[in-house]
Amino acid sequence: MTNRIVTNNESIDIREIRRGFSESLRISKMISIPVAAFDVTGHIDGMVRFIGDDTLAAVSYGEGFKEEKDFLDRLSTNLQKRNTIIGHIVPKREGLYRFNSSYGNYISYMRIGKKIFLPQYGVEEDIDAKNDFGKFFEIIPISKGVDELAKLGETLNSITWLQY
Repeated sequence: MTNRIVTNNESIDIREIRRGFSESLRISKMISIPVAAFDVTGHIDGMVRFIGDDTLAAVSYGEGFKEEKDFLDRLSTNLQKRNTIIGHIVPKREGLYRFNSSYGNYISYMRIGKKIFLPQYGVEEDIDAKNDFGKFFEIIPISKGVDELAKLGETLNSITWLQY
């Protein structure tokens, strides 16, 4: 989770927040990461995602995104100190990703067991993403409707969350 949970709930002690997550979600280990300066949502699912017990997929930005790249480099170093392995990097090309959309975000796939429905954008990075994620999962590429979802800031992971 990001530390936005703390800043949005300043009246609640961090230990109480951790206990709440532990009891309601049965989480034994919780890692809190800082919210990136460029992130307006505080959501973590567009930046990093566990793909195994000790393997984390992390988005990687091109050199044209210095602030974002520096942030994720620091995050990777920090997570490795917590015995978490950065096992996968999804490349983002300059001009492909726009911050008011989720266009080009491969990390926000939908997962069912060992299969993932991987967003496809009709660009050369689609092949790299299929190859990279294919090391961990059976890939089902999804292209129909992905661009329209991305324009709304959504991807396959976010449209499949359960709402109560």
